Amino acid sequence: KEFDFKSNNPYIIIDWVKQSFDKNGIVVRLYNCTSREQKFDIPINKEIYQTNSLEENRKKIETRKYIFKPFELVTLYIKNRRKYHGNFKI
Repeated sequence: KEFDFKSNNPYIIIDWVKQSFDKNGIVVRLYNCTSREQKFDIPINKEIYQTNSLEENRKKIETRKYIFKPFELVTLYIKNRRKYHGNFKI
């Protein structure tokens, strides 16, 4: 299976995608490359948490719309029901 995650806003950059440390999800790092707030629609329908690069202090995101502050860096943990052994596609 592939994990397909694309930015729907040209000013929100996908920095990296990796398998989570617990192997139960995918971690995506994104950032706003502008000095203005930017809207971003999260393009998948799974449990999503905002976290840090060490995948600690997860906070569940209840909406599929996220507002990036100027130059904000965001790390998302996307939970998968089973361990992920596939290809990443960005």
